[in-house]
This record gives sequence, structure tokens and C-alpha cells, in this order.
Amino acid sequence: MSVSVGPSGEIVEGDSVTLICNSDANPPVHNYTWYRRSGDKTAQVATGLKYSITNTSTAHRGHYYCEARNDIGVKSTDVTLLNIRYSPKSISVSASLSGDLSEGTTVTLTCSSDANPPVHNHTWYMKSGAEALIRGTGESISFNVTSDTSGLYYCEAKNEIGSQNSTEVQILLAGNQDSSMVLAAEVILIVILIPILILLGLLWLRIRKKRHPSGSGTRTQQEDTESDANAVNATISAVAMTAGPSQAACAAYEDVHYASIQFSGSKGREGPVYGNIRQPKPPKQREDVEYSTVKFSQPSAATQSEDKSAIYSTVNKSSRT
Repeated sequence: MSVSVGPSGEIVEGDSVTLICNSDANPPVHNYTWYRRSGDKTAQVATGLKYSITNTSTAHRGHYYCEARNDIGVKSTDVTLLNIRYSPKSISVSASLSGDLSEGTTVTLTCSSDANPPVHNHTWYMKSGAEALIRGTGESISFNVTSDTSGLYYCEAKNEIGSQNSTEVQILLAGNQDSSMVLAAEVILIVILIPILILLGLLWLRIRKKRHPSGSGTRTQQEDTESDANAVNATISAVAMTAGPSQAACAAYEDVHYASIQFSGSKGREGPVYGNIRQPKPPKQREDVEYSTVKFSQPSAATQSEDKSAIYSTVNKSSRT
């Protein structure tokens, strides 16, 4: 009895393979059982004259045999090694020293992998920006740590089936590590502060908008009162200047008349506003002081749209005998 493997030749991971149990028996064999032996353990994997495996992997690698049974008895074949070849896997790099490394310290890097057939070539690379510089060959390399040799290292493992890169390991000087930590802290600080500053700016703009609402037509009561008072003073002065016989006579003889103006019906406009009326007097007449009172009431809705800057008053002067 024997086991034949087809197709013949080397089997690479991903290939399909068929195991056939060959026997000579009378009466013929009526039961075939397949077993796989791995270390000290043996497990049944299939039954039948043939055992087919599609898409082989490293898990199928091992020693196989079949057991043939007829009415007379049972017999097993010799074991047959099913050798699955595959490219390097599980590649890692270990460093002899870790932590803060002072300048001049000697460090050794070792590349470990799982491959069938075994790795025959190891190449070491150090990353420098976007480039990868070759730093040595062999399963292990040793070097002194300096500013030129510090950085990220990885190894490439290659066998007859293919190649694969390891994970990266970082070798840095103690000072460079501190600089990297400071840089990382600065980046984190900037990332946190920028959103906070933006939020504070938006909040300040909202508070400012509430305190100073938009609209150029908004006026305070104090501004309205000052505008009305200025308009009254200007109007009364204009009336006084046109009341005399001529400007030359007015310049020589001027009387001072006082006008008391009361605002009513509007908050913030209480209290008199005084204006000076320069009234011309005929020569050689007795100087009198006359008072007039002008009262303003709250304008109705129909007249609110009129121009508030024009305020008219009439000053009546009684003649003396």
C-alpha cells in the first residue's frame, strides 16, 4: 500500500492537490480513511479512495496516511509528507535595546520570519522622508546610534517563492525623542486651540450684534431730544432775525427775549429747552423782556413720517402804548 500525490512536483501555497490511496486486496477494499499527523497528534481528515485539497495553505502542511479495510482485515500506508511551499510570513524586527538611547550606544536589530523554504536573503532599510536607504544585509545588523543612524528601520525577507517586508521599529536619540514629543505636543495644542478660538470669535460676534443691532435709522431718545432742541433754536433765531426793520438797526439795538419750550408726550424729553431770541428794538424805546412758551405735543401716527427736523414756533409780541 502507498499514497501518491498529484499533481507531482512541488506544491506552492494556493495550489490544489489530491492524495490517492493505492492498495491490493481480495476481496477489494470497501473502506478508506485518511489521517493527518502533526507532532504527537493524529486526526482523521477524510474518507474515500481520494483526498482532495483546494487552495492549499500552511495549515495543510503535514504527514498523511490512509487506512484500507476489507472483510479480511485493515492495513495502513506509510506516512507521506505534504510539503506546502510559501513566501515569508509573520516578519518582525526586534531590537537589543529599547527606550531612550544616548549617542554612541550600540544596538542590534534582528529579523525573524516564517517561510518555506527558509529565507535566504535579508535586506535592511532605514526610512528617510519618502525614501528608503539600504543599511545592511543579513538576519541581524549592529550599529552605533547617532543623528545619522536614528530613524525607522525594517527588513525585507526573501526566499524562492517571494518576499515580504517586516513591521517598522524606531531607533531615536534621547534628544530627538524629546524633540518629537515637543512637536507632538505642539500639534495637539494647535488642534485643540483653533476650534476654541473660532468658537470664542463666533460668540463675540453674536454678543456684539445683540448689543448693537443693525440699522442706521436707530436713534436713542437722547439723540432725538438734542436734535429737536437744535431745530427749535435754529427756527426761533431765524424768526428773530427777519422781524426787524433792517440788519443795520438790529446790530445797534438788540433785546434779549427768552423762550421756554416744553416737550410733552415723549419719554426722556421732559424739562425746558432755552433759546436766545435777539429781537431788534426801535431806538430810544424802553427795553422790555417778554416771555413766550411753546409746547410740543406727541405727534399722531399720521404725522410721524414727517421730517422731525423742521419745528415751527410763533412768537407774538404785544405793542405798548
